[in-house]
Amino acid sequence: MKIIAPRNKLVLVVTTVIVIAGIILAWFLLPQIVQAYRIFMLILLTVLLLLISPLGHARLTPDHDKTKRLRFWPWIFSILALQLCLILVYFGIANVVGHWLPINTSPKSSLLFSGLYYSLIQLGLFPWNIILLAAIAMSFYSYRRNQDAYLSTLLYPIFKSNPLQTWGLIIDSLAKISTSLVIACSLAFMSLLLASLLAKSAMVSGITSATAIVVMVLLIVTFTQSFKRYLKQLFNRSIPLAVSIPILCVFIAAALVILSLLLRAFITPAQTKLPNFIRHFQHFGWDNLWRLFSAAWWLAWTPVIAVFIARISRGYRIRHIILAVLLLPVLISLLFLLLSHHHFQMVFLSSKVYAIIAWLGFIGLLLMIGKYSTLPMLMMCYLPKRDLIKHRDHQIYFRKCVQMSIGFIYLFLPIGILGPGILLFIFTLPLGLLLLLLPIAGIMTIITSRRSAA
Repeated sequence: MKIIAPRNKLVLVVTTVIVIAGIILAWFLLPQIVQAYRIFMLILLTVLLLLISPLGHARLTPDHDKTKRLRFWPWIFSILALQLCLILVYFGIANVVGHWLPINTSPKSSLLFSGLYYSLIQLGLFPWNIILLAAIAMSFYSYRRNQDAYLSTLLYPIFKSNPLQTWGLIIDSLAKISTSLVIACSLAFMSLLLASLLAKSAMVSGITSATAIVVMVLLIVTFTQSFKRYLKQLFNRSIPLAVSIPILCVFIAAALVILSLLLRAFITPAQTKLPNFIRHFQHFGWDNLWRLFSAAWWLAWTPVIAVFIARISRGYRIRHIILAVLLLPVLISLLFLLLSHHHFQMVFLSSKVYAIIAWLGFIGLLLMIGKYSTLPMLMMCYLPKRDLIKHRDHQIYFRKCVQMSIGFIYLFLPIGILGPGILLFIFTLPLGLLLLLLPIAGIMTIITSRRSAA
């Protein structure tokens, strides 16, 4: 206990500092922050140098390893399907924010285009550039050095702290928190998309007493013992996550619609004047708010997607992995460059078909990364050595994710994308800074290896 207590206190202090620093930066420098994400172009240059260098020929597998790698076509299909599913989930969020529930703004017809153009073109194939680098580094430590590959493991040459030490604990906690937040955020928006499909006109939104009551009731329900027992049955290993999570979203969506209808029968939602802090952020421009959310949302997916790509790419050469992962982002980027902005206006229609397609992407994503056998890797954001997975209680994990998803709804319904965007930015800011150190850590690892060999 004497060892653990100081660590917990330090984590609490660091978290408090991160929250305060994130709020201050967003308050004063939000447009500059949106532009500062361009620094990830340096990560793309690193990946391209790795592609053409002799290191790109290295195979991500232990010496004399007889384990068969995943066959080429299933491997390339898995990568492309994962990317497409993530884009469809992002499209679903854009659908909610821009068409179904445009809160404190007019409807936006091309959020999908503007968000992808910002991340892929202006940020250098983001986030696939940094996902690639993290996946390659994880594969190196797990397959070549026979170590559990956490984020702190990748940055050990810089911080000299393993996952059991204080700074290693903090670094890995940042990856876990970001992953939990982005899962909760995606669950929240998929539930809102479903609620909008059920009864868009019934949904309460904006800064009203009805909105606060609806979300508070829903949040209180998630802390009851009955709901905990319901989640325990729902997240039983006999029910696939691709079934249990959509059922949960249906429950949240139905609860939102029913509570909204009940309150509308007794309370007339009266929109109050926007608080000064919302007006302050609106002065930065709505496009900047959407770009901030987009960059933070994609960045938060980095650890778990890197783990997935590293896990299925065992035995492949670094160069082949780079080409496979960058294939779809490059094709989309070329499409954006060749076609004008007006060609994408019709992509964002109000048809319910697009919402259904987004939901299919969400289910596809769950099928790929939501297997119980590999779920601890998602929860802990690490690639295990010798496939020795450390099992964790997934029910507690998902209960917290559900509670956080209600929190995201609580932030979104009154003030729009500003709330989720600021929250994701605050907790992904340190993660992004740490990921930017991966090239430096890689160079230090190469130098150390060559000295040891000499």
